[in-house]
Amino acid sequence: MVKVESLPGVFGDQVQLMLLFHHLLENALKFCPEDVEPVISVKSVAQGALSTFTVEDNGAGIDEKFRERVFEMFYRADPSSPRSGTGAGLTICKKIVSRHGGRIWAEASEANGTAIIFQINRTQSA
Repeated sequence: MVKVESLPGVFGDQVQLMLLFHHLLENALKFCPEDVEPVISVKSVAQGALSTFTVEDNGAGIDEKFRERVFEMFYRADPSSPRSGTGAGLTICKKIVSRHGGRIWAEASEANGTAIIFQINRTQSA
């Protein structure tokens, strides 16, 4: 299940922003244990010119010691995992957010999974 709250508009490259959400949703689905029904929440808070977006899941989670490294190119927190991937998705997300004048990070979610949070200045174009 994917729950999407009303999201504010932002100025930026539409293709890049779609790719950003694609990678975040793909990861949320990919890293959900097979015996758990995925629940993904997408929400945002706008304060002045800044929008903070959160993509939260109930998946496997990211250990706190790896939360910064997962944004590095080709880094996989568990290389022995049977889940496919190169470790490039979150790096691409970081580059897109950076191009839009923002920042991105990972936290533990309330659903025992991962919350990827990013901030974008709504008035700055890419």
